Amino acid sequence: MKCDNCGQTRSIRLCQGDLHLCRKCEAKCSSSSSPKSEDKAKMADNEDQGQLTQIQSTLALLSEKIDKIPNVEKKLCELQTSVEYLSNFFDAYQKKMEEIQNENKHLKEQLVVVSDNLGTTQRQLQELQQYSRRNNLEIHGIHEHPDEDTDTIVMKVAEASGDHITSTSVIESSPEHTTNPRQL
Repeated sequence: MKCDNCGQTRSIRLCQGDLHLCRKCEAKCSSSSSPKSEDKAKMADNEDQGQLTQIQSTLALLSEKIDKIPNVEKKLCELQTSVEYLSNFFDAYQKKMEEIQNENKHLKEQLVVVSDNLGTTQRQLQELQQYSRRNNLEIHGIHEHPDEDTDTIVMKVAEASGDHITSTSVIESSPEHTTNPRQL
């Protein structure tokens, strides 16, 4: 509000009825010749000057803070970029983890099938080995002599047991080299 007397914008008080006067004009108005009025006017000026100084310092402080806003915005932008990078990294990691888990599940299923096949194959191998030995005969307890013919020994053992075989009946014979009596 403007002073009705001097036209300055200052703290205004009502004085002498409906007049709006600043403190300086109010002091002059109440007693123009008294030294107290001049002191009041100086005090009003000093008070207005103090308020002006306070407003200027507040504006300077606000200006400094406003100047820092771009730095804050820049840091906020960098932080947002960093969060986006970490989010993308986490998403890629999670996707890779799901792929690994799916592959692991598939490999476990394959392992079960391969294990079943291995068991079946081992049983078949044992059956084939047993089948290939159906005509084999092991003879234990015969002492080994140098330069002996194992086919002849087999035919003598067969004769002693009451069977007559010829050398064409013996497909293969060989000594088993151990510290115990040999096997034919």
